[in-house]
Amino acid sequence: MRSFLKPLAICAALMTLPVANSQEIDRGDVNFLIVSDLGAFGGADQKVVAQTLGETAEQYHPTAILNLGDTFHFWGVESVDDPGWKSNFEDIYTNPWLHSLWYCALGNHDYQGNTQALIDYTDRSRRWNMPDHYFTKTFKGKGTEVEVIFIDSTPYLDRAQSQPEIYPHACLQDTAAQTAWLAEKLARSSADWVIVAAHHPVYSSRPDNSRQRKNIFEHLAPVLMQHRPDIYISGDVHCFEHFAFDGDPTDYITCSSGSEAYPVANPHANTLFTSGLSGFCTMSVSKDKIDISMLDKNGRILYQYTKHKDNTTAKP
Repeated sequence: MRSFLKPLAICAALMTLPVANSQEIDRGDVNFLIVSDLGAFGGADQKVVAQTLGETAEQYHPTAILNLGDTFHFWGVESVDDPGWKSNFEDIYTNPWLHSLWYCALGNHDYQGNTQALIDYTDRSRRWNMPDHYFTKTFKGKGTEVEVIFIDSTPYLDRAQSQPEIYPHACLQDTAAQTAWLAEKLARSSADWVIVAAHHPVYSSRPDNSRQRKNIFEHLAPVLMQHRPDIYISGDVHCFEHFAFDGDPTDYITCSSGSEAYPVANPHANTLFTSGLSGFCTMSVSKDKIDISMLDKNGRILYQYTKHKDNTTAKP
């Protein structure tokens, strides 16, 4: 049975925490930095977040960086030689510790360009990894095994399927095949922890694009509820959120934008925390627990949560 804390109490307690340092964010056996909605070609908060991300990486020493999509607002890239790779990625995330391995998902804005170019860039870059539209990666450390299943959520959207002039490659994807693949991977995983990573959330407090979230729920919720991954983590809505439901052991985490963030006026009843600030997340995984921290653009810890194997909270 979950032990829930009131969202407002969480906010009040954590908003006073100082800038993050290595003592405030515990490291596990496997450690991730998690980013989403990065692309602003250096505008909005992208450069500030990139600098703080690098400073955090220097202390945190991530195993990998999980990128949840929309690396390229607003129109994707056309090829591996597109100038957007430098102006929006390579020349922005320059800290040496950000040359760790990036494992990347596709977002809806990435779909406004050539999605195959993002896959092909895997062979061009030493840090960018996107071997296919959806894929799985297992991370191991000190006896702990974490499987991260990256899915391609944009083709599940009605608006993407119905507008080939905007999303030219979305209608070419076989969503039924992807859903069957996801179910098989979840059913067969023997990892200590299983995380599903996608661009679009299943749940959100933001009122816009409600039809879009209905699409995601209709396609993915039955599979998630049947196979119960430990965490579903996503981006897209440009805010931080943590959803939890009685009877569902999966925690639904939304990582805010690494560029422009949006406020949340009315948090959902099942939201344990929400914030409309830009930033990124850390995730520290050990055999018996996962520690998640949400940090703003300046590295201030906004929210921390610990998931144990018995699905109870230990922090904040």
